[in-house]
Parts: sequence; structure tokens; C-alpha cells
Amino acid sequence: ISWGETVMNWVRVWVGNGLGAVALALVVWLSHAAETGTAGVGLMTIAAGKMNAPWWTVFWKGVLCNLLVCLGVWMAYAGRSVADRCVGVLLPVAAFVALGFEHCVANLFFLPMALLLKASGFAPEGVNLEAIQFSALWVNLSAATLGNTVAGAGLALLYRQAYGKRAAK
Repeated sequence: ISWGETVMNWVRVWVGNGLGAVALALVVWLSHAAETGTAGVGLMTIAAGKMNAPWWTVFWKGVLCNLLVCLGVWMAYAGRSVADRCVGVLLPVAAFVALGFEHCVANLFFLPMALLLKASGFAPEGVNLEAIQFSALWVNLSAATLGNTVAGAGLALLYRQAYGKRAAK
């Protein structure tokens, strides 16, 4: 497909994921599940950190995140059983979550959820609520999306350069 078709596909996928993620955040918010226990406090603390991070920091965390996501996809394709594929995906995804890397699709749920909780008056002690702003959501999502895209497209082009020409012969 052409580069134009590729970009249009990326836009459709991003918007579709965004609509689904925001809808899920809305359902979770309506259930009040995040306001019980420590889940909401953790969510708000992490969201405040993500929304307060500099653009370039989020960008590079987005690059690192998608390197791990691509590794997970390749490991899943290498698996021969369902269990192999699940483990192949689980380890790199767990690593990017544990390391605090930025994934735009995950943030499409996470950051709106924090905004909903803040708007409803959920204010856990010790959380920087000033960082949780609609404008900060867009700063984070622009950097994470671009970082994820650079890593994914870069790896795909490197893979094509290394293996694509031999496969075409």
C-alpha cells in the first residue's frame, strides 16, 4: 500500500482505539471501581507523572515502549502454541509497564480515566492534581504516538531492509 494509505490506516486505528478506550474509561468511571481501594490512588499518581513529563521524555519512552511491543509481536509469531504466544507477548508488555514506558493506546484509556476521576472530585492526598489537565493529555499523547510510530515504522523498515529483499527473490 502507499504511504498515504498507511498514514490513513494509522489515523483510523488511532481514532478507533481512542473511542474504545474513552468508552471503557467512561464505563469504569460509572462503576466507581477506581475510587475504591488503592487502584484510583495509583492511577491518579501515575497519570499525574505522565502528564507532567516533558515532551521529549515521553517521546523517547514511546520509542522504547514500541520496541518492546514489536518484540512481543515477533515472539508471539514465533510461538507454536497458544501458551507460547501468550508468554511471548506477556514478558515484553510487562517490561514496558514496569519500566513506565509510554504507549499511546494504553494512555488513551489511562489519562482520560484520570481526568474523569478528577472532574468527579476524586482527590487522593499527595497526588499532584494540577498536573492532570486536558492540555497535558494532548502533550502526552502527541509525544507517545510519535515515539511509538517512529519505533514501529523504523523497526519495520530495518526488518524489510535486512530480510525483505532476500524473500522477494
